Amino acid sequence: MESEKLQILKMVESGKLSAEQGAELIKALDDANSSNRDEGVMRLIGRKPETRWIRIKVFVPEDNTSVNVNLPISLVDVGLKIAKKYAADKMPEDFDLEQIAEVIKSGAEGKIVEIQNEEGLKVEITIE
Repeated sequence: MESEKLQILKMVESGKLSAEQGAELIKALDDANSSNRDEGVMRLIGRKPETRWIRIKVFVPEDNTSVNVNLPISLVDVGLKIAKKYAADKMPEDFDLEQIAEVIKSGAEGKIVEIQNEEGLKVEITIE
């Protein structure tokens, strides 16, 4: 968890993310960490946790940057808001975030998105 926060802070420092973007990502990581603690408690009392995760991997070749974001499905709306606000101009025209949200909420599992554009930008979204 700390290495992810450090990576976010380095991206803010280098100007790849704004301070606001960094704060939102760190808050999402903290929320995910809280969810992990809840999962541990549920295991201790003998109940199976029902938390599902969305894993988003982005590779930007022009500056050789990789970003991996793991969020509980319950935070998918937060992740989509961040994507719309800060990355909409980098997404392909036919990349429909609302449709992806519907697929995620419908219970889909596995890799649901894998794209690469002409410049080499890669995005992969997996549900576990």
